[in-house]
Amino acid sequence: EPGRLDVARACLERAAQAPERATFIELDRLIIPAVLDAASMLPSVWLLSSMARPYLAVVAVIGQGARPDPKYRAAHLETFEALEARDGTRARARFARHLRAADRLLIDSPPPELNRHLSISRSS
Repeated sequence: EPGRLDVARACLERAAQAPERATFIELDRLIIPAVLDAASMLPSVWLLSSMARPYLAVVAVIGQGARPDPKYRAAHLETFEALEARDGTRARARFARHLRAADRLLIDSPPPELNRHLSISRSS
């Protein structure tokens, strides 16, 4: 239904233009609940909302050195378009690719504390 993903799209646009990482993380975290809300999946929205605080705490630490996926905005837009076309298979596949890319960026950019620990361990 047209317009159902307007809130998710607004969160995406604000996140993609966020001037600082903390703002990006907070806005990014709102995208999936907005998609679930548009799909009237309220129990899932409640579950994700209850996990927000621990998620933000973990991402604040592990994501310190990570750069955003250069395809971040495009990946979400492709997912939204697939959802609006009622193509769940394409939406899942596109979002899964985005999550794998985001995970790879996190793995390739460990937080500074971990880098220091790893360099100390390797030199011992």
